[in-house]
Amino acid sequence: MKKSILSILTVVTLTCSLVFSASASLITFDLSIGVDEQTSFAKTVSGITLTFLNPSARTAFKGDADGLALGNQGAFILGAPLTSFQLSVLGGTLQFKGYEITFAQSPNASFSLAGGSGASNNNLLNSLATYPADGNWTIAPGQTGTLTATGFSGVEMAQLHTLTFDILANPVPEPSTYALLCISLGVVGYARRKSRKNN
Repeated sequence: MKKSILSILTVVTLTCSLVFSASASLITFDLSIGVDEQTSFAKTVSGITLTFLNPSARTAFKGDADGLALGNQGAFILGAPLTSFQLSVLGGTLQFKGYEITFAQSPNASFSLAGGSGASNNNLLNSLATYPADGNWTIAPGQTGTLTATGFSGVEMAQLHTLTFDILANPVPEPSTYALLCISLGVVGYARRKSRKNN
């Protein structure tokens, strides 16, 4: 009897740990696809959609193979990149984990993320590198975040190639999660039936 209870608890614990570990994973949004003269665009990865919205009527998103342009109006090469835009998400809660810069001109440039929950205030834009996120910023469905770039002089600019996030909550379980749950319930049922016969 004690052995069967122990085995049931082991199976349930294992199932819970696998389900919860499967619900959090890193995803990267690639911004290298050309985006020109658009006031909004969306990227979808693993069922999570991140929408970029420029509320200003005076500027539009600019981009090329090196990524999304950030900088002062009048910056050369891509015209008039942005210094601020909004973010929203559908499909799960995201925690900012890192980013990649593929073009950089300003030694003092950085960006911050506000709105959502927490803060990320000193993300450097001054060299070509992949950086970890500064701070602990999350955004959930229904929230509006704001990315603001500062520190540019004259026509300096930078290009944001990728944004990487952890999925903290996914309201739609994957089929493998359901399969794991069914197998676990079957094992528990079998163990209980076997223990009854032995008694």
